[in-house]
Amino acid sequence: MPSEADLAKLETAYQTYVNTEQWQAAVQNRLSAAGVAFSVGRRDLFRSISGAAITLARDHHLRWLELNGRIFRFKIQLTSDLSGSTIDELKAQIDFVARLKGNLLDDVELYCHEAIASYQTLLADLQETGDGLTDRSALSASIGRAAEQAAGLSQRQIEGKFEDLASDVRGDREIVALAPDLRATVADAVEKTKALQRSLHIDLLLLVASFKRRLDDPEFAKKALAYAESVAVNDPPLLMKVHGELASLREAFGNLDGAIASARNAIEAAEAQPAEQLRAQSYEKLAALLGQELPNDRATLGARGKVALQLNLAHLALREGRSAEAFNTCQRALSFATTSQDQYMLHMAQAFALYDLDRKQDAEVDVDTAIALIKSELSQEDPTSSADWPDRRFTTLENLGLMKAWLLAEQDKAVEAWDTAERFRAQRLKLQLAAAQRDVVPTLEEVPFDRLGPWLVRQRVAILAFGILRWGTLVLSAGPDDVTPHYQLLRGFRHSDLGALLPNLDPHGESISDDPVFAGVEKLSESLLAPISDRLQTLTRSVHVLYLIPDSLLYVAPFAALEFAPNRPLAELVPLAIVPAASLVPWSNSRRRASENRSCLAGAVGDSGGFKFSRHLPQIATAFRSPRQWRELKDDDLTRGTLAAEAPHYDVLYLSCHGYVEEGIQDGMQASQLELAGKLRLPAREVMSWHLHASLVFLNACQSGRFRAVSRTEVNGFPRAFLVAGARSLIAPMIKVNPEHAGDLAHVFFVNWLNGCNAAQALQTAQLTLRRRGLPPEAWAAHLLFGGYAS
Repeated sequence: MPSEADLAKLETAYQTYVNTEQWQAAVQNRLSAAGVAFSVGRRDLFRSISGAAITLARDHHLRWLELNGRIFRFKIQLTSDLSGSTIDELKAQIDFVARLKGNLLDDVELYCHEAIASYQTLLADLQETGDGLTDRSALSASIGRAAEQAAGLSQRQIEGKFEDLASDVRGDREIVALAPDLRATVADAVEKTKALQRSLHIDLLLLVASFKRRLDDPEFAKKALAYAESVAVNDPPLLMKVHGELASLREAFGNLDGAIASARNAIEAAEAQPAEQLRAQSYEKLAALLGQELPNDRATLGARGKVALQLNLAHLALREGRSAEAFNTCQRALSFATTSQDQYMLHMAQAFALYDLDRKQDAEVDVDTAIALIKSELSQEDPTSSADWPDRRFTTLENLGLMKAWLLAEQDKAVEAWDTAERFRAQRLKLQLAAAQRDVVPTLEEVPFDRLGPWLVRQRVAILAFGILRWGTLVLSAGPDDVTPHYQLLRGFRHSDLGALLPNLDPHGESISDDPVFAGVEKLSESLLAPISDRLQTLTRSVHVLYLIPDSLLYVAPFAALEFAPNRPLAELVPLAIVPAASLVPWSNSRRRASENRSCLAGAVGDSGGFKFSRHLPQIATAFRSPRQWRELKDDDLTRGTLAAEAPHYDVLYLSCHGYVEEGIQDGMQASQLELAGKLRLPAREVMSWHLHASLVFLNACQSGRFRAVSRTEVNGFPRAFLVAGARSLIAPMIKVNPEHAGDLAHVFFVNWLNGCNAAQALQTAQLTLRRRGLPPEAWAAHLLFGGYAS
C-alpha cells in the first residue's frame, strides 16, 4: 500500500529529474506521486501535484510523443517480425498497447479526480460560507478547464489513435491471412478502450452538470447532459445514467413532466441490459416521480415487482395520452399478474385506457372485474379494521364506483348512476357507525334512490353530489320535485383542474395554507357552479336545506362563498350542510329535537393575539333562556378528563380553543387535535370513544373542521369523531379564523337556532349577517355544518 514515505521518495527523485531536465521522467514521477497522494487521502496535495503534472506534460508534449513512438514501434514489430511470431505473441503486443492506453486513460481519470476534488472543495466552502463565497467563479473555471482537457484527451487522442491502429491491422492482408482472429482481438481492445473512455467522459460531464445545478445554472447543466447523451447514445448503461441525472435535474427545477420523460428514457435504456439491479434503480426513480410505491422486493424485481413497474409505465402512458400503449402494457402485465391486488389495479388502469380509446363498454367490463376482485378480498376480512391496507382498497373501490357511475350516466341511466356512486361512498364511516351499536346511534342502512326519493319529498331536502375524475366531474342531484336523479357531466373540469385551483393544499392535510381556500373562490365558482346554475336554482326551490356531498379537495372548499351567479353566493340561495354520502342524510336527521329547552356544556381556553377565547361564553350564554340550561368550563377547568366525563350529559357542546391538524402524524384521527387546559391536546380518536347524546356540537377552534383525508369521500378528524360518538351534527371552521368574528357568528347562530330555526337555517342567517356587515368571506364562510340539519 502507498504511504507518506513513498511521497517523500518520489519528491526527491522529481527534483533530480527537473535539475537534469528529464521531463518525461518528471511527468511520470508527478503522476505517480499524485496517485499516492490520492491513495493516502491527501486531496489538496493530490490537486497540486496532479496539476503540476498536467502543466508539465502540456508544456513539453511528452506523453503524446511517447504514445506516437510506442505505437509506431509496435506497428513495425508487428509487420517485420510477423513470420517469427506466434499468435499469442502478437496478442501480447496488443495487450501491451492496451496497457499503454490504460495508462493514458489513467491520466484522464486524474483530470476527473482533480475536477471532483475542486467540486468537493467548493461544496465544503459553500456549506461554511454560504452565498458569500468569493472564489466561486474561479473554482467553476477550474472545473471547466479540467473537463475540457479530459474530454479532449479522451476523444481526440486516445480514441482516434486506436481507431487508426485497428484500421491498420484490419487492412493488412498478410496479418489477416496468418492470424485470422487477430482482427477481432484488436477490435475488442478498441471497443473496450472506447467504452472506458465514454464512461470517464460521461462521469465528468455528470459532475459538471451536478456542479452547475448546485450553482442554479440549469441551462449549462442541460447542455452538459445533452452532450453526455450524445456520447452515450449507443451504450445503454451509460445512457441510463445520463437520463437518470436528467430526471433529477428536471425534478430539482420543477419540471415534473420533463423529469418523468427522462426517467422513462432511463427505463428504456435499462431494459436493454441484463442487470436487474440497474433496472430496479430506473424503475424506482420513475415510481418516485409518479408518487407510487414499489413492492419491498424491488431490488430483485420478482413477479409482483414487475407488475408494479408495468403499472407505472401504463400510468405514465395515460398521462402522456398514449392510451393504446397503456392498454398493451396492462395486457402484458395481466398475463403474469398472480395476486388480486395486482389484477384489479391493472384492470382499473386498463379501463382508463379503453375509455380514452372510445371502447366504453369494454372499459365498463374492466371496472366491474376490478370491483369484484376487491369485494372478494374484503369479504374474507374484518370490515371494520383500521389497518392502512384495507383503507387503500376502500379508496380504490370509491374510484371504481365513480368510474362506473360516470359510464352509466353516459348511457343515460341516472338511477343506476346514483345508486352506484352512493354504494361506494364513505364506506369505512358507514361501517364504523354501524359497528358502534349504541342506543344513541340509530341503525345505518344503505338507501337506494327508490327509498331516498320519498324521504326527500317529505322533508323538502335536496342533495348535490360531486365526483371528480380524470374524465371530468360527475354532478348528481336530486330534490323533492324529482322523479329520478339528475346528472351533468362537466368534461371541462377534471381532477387536475381542481388541483390547479387549490395548488398549495396538501392532500393529506399537512402544511396547509389557508390562502388558496378563498383565493380559488372565483375560479371554483366559474368552473363548478356556473355550469349548473340553472339546475341549482330549480333544485333548491322551496327546500329547507341543500346537502352537499363533496369529493377530494372539495371538502375544504368554502361552498357558502362560491357564487352560482355574479355576486350571488350559494349561502344566499339556500341553507347548506355537508355529508359524505346520501344515506347519511336520513340517518343523521332521524332523531329530531324533543324540546327547545336545550342544555349546553360550553368550554373555552386559550387566547389569540390578546383575545381570550373565554369572551365567547357570555356572548353565547345570552341565547339560552335559563341558567339551568348552561354550564361553563373555563380555562384551567376545561381538561380532557372533565370534558369527557361531562359531555355525554348535555344536548349541546360548544368549545372555543386552538385547533390543529398536526404534521408528521400518519393517523388522521390522531392528527386532528384540540388544545385544552395546560396546553394538553385532545385528539379526535379519543372523542370517538365517547358516548354522546348531543344533537349539536359547535367547535370554534381553528381548522377543527379540516382533516387529513383517508380517501376522496371519507371524512376524518372531528367530523368523523363526533358523528361516531353519537352527535347528530357538527359545526366547525375549515381554516384559521378571527376569534372576534367567530364569536359573533356563533352568537347569531345560537340566537336563531334556539328560536326555532334548524341548524342549517341558523348558520345561513349568521353567515349572511356577517356578510352584510361588509366582512370578507374568510370571516363568514369558513364554518361548515356536518351531519343533520334539523338538530
